[in-house]
Amino acid sequence: MIVADTNAIGALCIAGPLSALAEACFHRDPAWAAPRLWRDEFLNVLATSVRLGAFDLRTAETAWRSAVVRLAPHEQHPDPLRTLSIATTHQITAYDAQFIVTAQALGTHLLTEDRELLRKFPGLALSLKSFAAS
Repeated sequence: MIVADTNAIGALCIAGPLSALAEACFHRDPAWAAPRLWRDEFLNVLATSVRLGAFDLRTAETAWRSAVVRLAPHEQHPDPLRTLSIATTHQITAYDAQFIVTAQALGTHLLTEDRELLRKFPGLALSLKSFAAS
């Protein structure tokens, strides 16, 4: 099992330049977990993409369904006080801290393309490229 943040989920479920890497990661480990927050963040990504004309509503709905099928079985509820501690100690958003806390609680890695998380949490946070290659 691996924890995936919203940008990794987006790369997996929305066709784009990182989709092939995300698919390789998913094939390597198809048990992707995430805090329930991923749903709200991903809905916002989809709505923004439709609003900006990146793709249409039908494509967004398909991406949503694909993500739910893949992520819902492993949704987590990270400890809020641990999240607060991580967010303030490492000066990251509480949203990002939920993904970090989830990975720590599950004893696994966080799959992300977020440069700040990759820099601040080496060994815990992995890029799509590094996970697919390992």
